Amino acid sequence: MTELSFARQFLAALDTRPVKLSSDYIADPKQYPASTPTILPKHSTPKRKRAPQSADPSSTPKPASSDILVTLKCLKPPSYPLTLPSSPTTSIHELKTAYSTHIHVLSSKIKVLWQKKPVLDSKVLKELLGGEGGDMPGDAEFTIMVLGGAVPTLEGPKENEAEPEKMDVDPPTAPVAQGPSGAEVVQTKEFWEDLKGFLVQRVRDEAEGERLVELFKNAWESRGSRP
Repeated sequence: MTELSFARQFLAALDTRPVKLSSDYIADPKQYPASTPTILPKHSTPKRKRAPQSADPSSTPKPASSDILVTLKCLKPPSYPLTLPSSPTTSIHELKTAYSTHIHVLSSKIKVLWQKKPVLDSKVLKELLGGEGGDMPGDAEFTIMVLGGAVPTLEGPKENEAEPEKMDVDPPTAPVAQGPSGAEVVQTKEFWEDLKGFLVQRVRDEAEGERLVELFKNAWESRGSRP
């Protein structure tokens, strides 16, 4: 085999292999084949308006229902179910407030669950049930979890069971002290002993407390001896 025939056979074998380009390969735009732009033909006749469809209920899509029956039940028995007619824009906060009134529990003590997961109060029904443009179901069931040891009940507070802070009852008065009063109290030995104990406790010095008691006693006695 001559060198020329070997070279031709080798090049022919290379042509059959696929061309591999590196990741940073950039083609030269000057080597692109020349092409003429394509111009679309203009419409010779104006577009016809589509005829309105007939008001056949079978042919037109049914709009989403505006009423949704929402059922709220407690997670633990008794369930205390409550069914509320709602709209797609009804918020979870509104449902929680209505159910808190139903079971006489503060709304901050209950949590609304949808598919066993807590739901934010800012969410609305269309975000959870169907979304924008989706078919809304006719009914839905949410679960209520009571927090903080609150006890749900269907019975409100009885009329004769008023709260202590709301009872219109006068506060009890302290009993009137019996015994001497005024100047008679100052003349007793118990008064000066109590005054001494108070002053010693305040100044934290027994000698200073006794001095102050004598000073107050002398001033009181001199005041009483004046005409």
